[in-house]
Amino acid sequence: MDRNMFWGIIDSVNAGGPYSDQETQRCRLTAALEKHTMEEILDWQLILEEYMQAACRQDLLAAATARGIPCLGDGFSQFRAWLIAGGEEVYRNILREPDCLAGLPGGGDTFQFKGLPLAAYHAYEVQLFRNCPEELRDLYSDLRGRTLDAGILEDIRSELPRRRDIADGWGERDLPTLFPRICAGGRTLPGRELVRRIKLNELFQSRDQVHAFVDQAGRRTSCLLHGTPENIAGFLAGHALADRVTLTDTSYELILSASGSVIDQCPDKALLDEVTRALLPIQRGETAPAPIFSPAMAEMALWLQSEQGQGQGRMVQMM
Repeated sequence: MDRNMFWGIIDSVNAGGPYSDQETQRCRLTAALEKHTMEEILDWQLILEEYMQAACRQDLLAAATARGIPCLGDGFSQFRAWLIAGGEEVYRNILREPDCLAGLPGGGDTFQFKGLPLAAYHAYEVQLFRNCPEELRDLYSDLRGRTLDAGILEDIRSELPRRRDIADGWGERDLPTLFPRICAGGRTLPGRELVRRIKLNELFQSRDQVHAFVDQAGRRTSCLLHGTPENIAGFLAGHALADRVTLTDTSYELILSASGSVIDQCPDKALLDEVTRALLPIQRGETAPAPIFSPAMAEMALWLQSEQGQGQGRMVQMM
């Protein structure tokens, strides 16, 4: 299963025109996948996850927010699934220019596809019943430890639109500048509180969530941020006067530590090179540090408590 086969399956389902409901579309996709081998279905799911992750971008989150697409809970994940279900052209066009969302009809949850990730799961269940009826397995258990062929992965990534993502410090006041077509439609833009809740939700679900501990003048503060090299560099630049900055993953394993502007520990040498490359122009005054969304851990805890109080519990995102 390669990217052409992946998109070919989606195109074959979409060839019949718009569906009256997404469950019918999901069932047709499941039926199309049932014609493939178990190995191909597993690879199809891995390719789906690769495209989902490629669309996990701040500019797409901001554009969806400006367009009025619900992005709390699993909303942003469901929006990315909708992009993929629309076919390769829709997916690439929006990744290339998120402001193109302005020209698409509909609104709100029209741009979400909750059931897309279930298509391969149900198709795999059918294949298991046919081939291994006595075995207690499913798609997700058989995906553990499985990866795509390096050549297929490189082919997928090389064909993705090249666009520099926006900094994750964007707010509601930035939306009209970032997405003039979307915001010119007379829609009511989200307020500051809603934007912050959306960003807290997205950070909470993120795979690259980083815990930051800043020691300065005998006082320690703690916060969270997205752990991209650019974000880490911007965070270090913004805390150059701190006695120490320590970054860990969610299991509190060390990612990086710095004293002042000097990085003294970073077990991942590839990450160290990327952070250094992003940090040096800031330190030389050639580039201004981008605003970093780094809420205090206490704020995240209060937000999560509030979400759980509304019956949402711990929100789980596919990616």
